Amino acid sequence: MDKTTSNFTPELLAPAGGPEAGYAALHYGADAVYLGMKQFSARSEAENFSVGELETFVAFAHSLTPPRRVYVTLNTLIRNDELGEAAGVLLDCVAAGSDAVIVQDLGVARMVRALVPGLSLHASTQMAIHSRDGVIGVRQAGFSRVNMARELTVDELRDCATVPGIELEVFIHGALCYSYSGLCLYSSLLRGRSGNRGTCAYPCRDRFRSMDQAAADGVFAFSMKDLALPGQIGALRAAGVASLKIEGRKKSPLYVATVTALYRRILDGDATEGELAELAEDVKTVFSRPWTTLFSKGRRNADTIDTQTVGHRGARVGEVIAVRGCRDGSRLRFTPLRTIERHDGIQVDVQGQDKPFGFSVQSLYRIAKDGSATSVFEAAGGTLVDVTLPLGAPLLSPGAPVYCASSQKTKRDYPFNRPNPNVHGLRFRLDVTLHMTAQQIAAEGEVFDGCGEKRGDGRAGVDGVFATAKEPARCESVAREAFTKLGDTPFVLGLLRVDNPDALFAPVSLLNKLRRELTTTLADMLSEQSQAYRNHGVALYTVKKPKANRPVTPETWSVALDRVETLDAFTDSDLTAVDEVIFRLRSESCREAAVRIQRLSARFGLQKIRIGLPLIVRGSDREDTVRAVNAAIQLGITRWEVNGTGGRQLLASVLTGHHDIMAGWPLYARNREAITGLLDGGYSRVTVSPEDGLKDILPLVAAFGDRMTVPVFFDPPLMIAESCAVAAFDGGCQGQGHEQGRCSHREDRVLRSASGNEQVVLCQEQCRSIVLNRAPFSRLAHVQTLRAAGARHFLGEFVYRQWNGTDAAQAWQKLRKDVIVGEGL
Repeated sequence: MDKTTSNFTPELLAPAGGPEAGYAALHYGADAVYLGMKQFSARSEAENFSVGELETFVAFAHSLTPPRRVYVTLNTLIRNDELGEAAGVLLDCVAAGSDAVIVQDLGVARMVRALVPGLSLHASTQMAIHSRDGVIGVRQAGFSRVNMARELTVDELRDCATVPGIELEVFIHGALCYSYSGLCLYSSLLRGRSGNRGTCAYPCRDRFRSMDQAAADGVFAFSMKDLALPGQIGALRAAGVASLKIEGRKKSPLYVATVTALYRRILDGDATEGELAELAEDVKTVFSRPWTTLFSKGRRNADTIDTQTVGHRGARVGEVIAVRGCRDGSRLRFTPLRTIERHDGIQVDVQGQDKPFGFSVQSLYRIAKDGSATSVFEAAGGTLVDVTLPLGAPLLSPGAPVYCASSQKTKRDYPFNRPNPNVHGLRFRLDVTLHMTAQQIAAEGEVFDGCGEKRGDGRAGVDGVFATAKEPARCESVAREAFTKLGDTPFVLGLLRVDNPDALFAPVSLLNKLRRELTTTLADMLSEQSQAYRNHGVALYTVKKPKANRPVTPETWSVALDRVETLDAFTDSDLTAVDEVIFRLRSESCREAAVRIQRLSARFGLQKIRIGLPLIVRGSDREDTVRAVNAAIQLGITRWEVNGTGGRQLLASVLTGHHDIMAGWPLYARNREAITGLLDGGYSRVTVSPEDGLKDILPLVAAFGDRMTVPVFFDPPLMIAESCAVAAFDGGCQGQGHEQGRCSHREDRVLRSASGNEQVVLCQEQCRSIVLNRAPFSRLAHVQTLRAAGARHFLGEFVYRQWNGTDAAQAWQKLRKDVIVGEGL
């Protein structure tokens, strides 16, 4: 795909939560559709596809002119005991003819390369790829496309798009997570429903209040507006983005139809501004929060969070003029901006309510200049109208926005074709040779797949007494007519050869019988082949009891910190119990890395220090990070911790010689395939995920104990985001100045959620929001069990929070004595 030509048009990639949405996407111009199966989809609550539905959908998409592509999401993190099942689902996708799979788990990616090396691998946005280094990293891991983090600017995307050998995919419309996708642990750790496993509870849509404002109702500090980039398509095209992606696998077919139609017309350039505005309003009537361009135009954008209202709003069609009492009840008076009709859905913002007040239009009146009201079915835009309110309607204030939240006209305007499932399905080419003798008609069939590879052959025969044909010229045409009747089979007729030297006649009934017997034989063969292939793949990855781990290394304990001052109160005895210090760089410490590392070295010696790279290193952050890495190298540091896919590539750009590189938890190592891939890729150790429970960890440390770090006192971000939650609370930026375009404000604020009643800590630093649990998490109750299973490397974290040195020292003393500190998991 040449992205440098002026006539280059990116792929339009639409969502399909189920078959109906998929057909709507194709009807309204999607070049490709992405969808999920019933298992291992990050939208597990969507309808999703069965194997049969996938086969039919892929066949239909490929039959169109030009053919459309179908990508399947296997984009959740896989537990070790699920690898066999995941292999089966992968092979189902391959057998159905899927064009690519979208993956988050590095173990699944490794599985794809082993089982079906020719299948295209797309990196999910759940991998949080946010830099040029990250793009290079996934390309080297075998991916042909990467779905970039939504937080990037067009300029950053342009830089990433210059990496050769890999395509960029970018979200252009739909719902936004508050956190970087793939790095949100809030729902998992506090509500037991993992976004990385497709079951997010959406705590970001809750109200939160500051604990120092006990009487306040709080705000929706983390509830993002919907991404909408209709005005940025030209810039994204010019930046070299290969695929423009619409979010919405939990949305209706009508939503998919409207939003696909909007962006199709933008890409084709065949619509006026007025037509595009109408299409955008159609989208909003189906589902829409307020729209935002997020950070596409730059890293500072205050218009990203909807602090007062959650959920669907609709297309704004006016504002409340008055609410009038009438014989049939109260009536809402307003002047709609677009045509409305009975049974449309109306919503009105109500002060103090989490969601707008909504109702269906049952009675509609056109108001004349003299004030008289006429009952009508519909009213054109610009007409003064009254709408009867339902009983119990709240007080609606004059000037409050009025929205059309459901439009009958929009529903009528977006029909779409649904193909006959019996016509489209997985098809194989069948070449047939007929041999006719006086006593038998035999058919030999050869089966070929879509790539032209032979899948097998078979034979069937019908005995009888066959005489010479009265019309020999028709023998072949009669045979062809019989063998083209393959509609209810997985075959399409390819070549037909008729070996009939004696010009014998065969009744059509016998030819039909012969066709049925041959196709039944061959279909059974294909089914057995497919099942055997699937069973083999499942067996390869089905977990066997691991070999007993025989530790060859002594037990070690590491401390992770991001402020040198955290260790100020550690005694000599405390320091002696520290085998390794992981100093994790942050924006501030990157600029003073040499001084901070020297302070640590004075207390521990360089041989005990490992430098952790920041989790997020955007393009503009890279210079400071590289400078810090070079400073560490100059001081003699040779041990590193990588916390993102791009970190390894950043190190590779500056390191020479042998270095010890450990994988942090964001390089999710939740199954043996992911762990093996990371270790084979040169990492010395991997880190247990914060989401893993004891039953998940034990089989892994039994097999990889020497090569795994187990955090037993840990403080991972529940959310890490670029949208300022402090500004959401306070109504604007609280920074007194900016450094390199980033706010200098630093604050820790304790919050409580409304529905979950969780207490969390919001840490705000230089425009980046990090949400932590009220206290670090702990696995200390399980240390003895973990030791017995083979764990050898344990970790205590003192990061993100403003740790008091004394508190940190006391916590370290307790955890080294296996005294439980922190919140147990």
